[in-house]
Amino acid sequence: MPDDAEVSNDLWDEVIECMKVRVRDKIHVVRTFAVRALSRFVNDSSNIDILDLFLEMLPLEQNAWYHPYALCEALFHRGSIRAATAKLL
Repeated sequence: MPDDAEVSNDLWDEVIECMKVRVRDKIHVVRTFAVRALSRFVNDSSNIDILDLFLEMLPLEQNAWYHPYALCEALFHRGSIRAATAKLL
């Protein structure tokens, strides 16, 4: 798909919802790629629940691959450093 391809908002919403489900997958590689995909949407104010999902899942994740993606997104999202730090400590 070219970079300038038009994608409907409904399709993006469906992708986001599917990736939220995959973050809880039993296979760690699937979880990792779901986090990577969702990280592209964290800065969108309409998707603030993605940050909450990252913060919820981070303490439960045993796989070290997941941590850098979720932690970076959680800590650098505007206005969420205190919330992320409190959740992680």
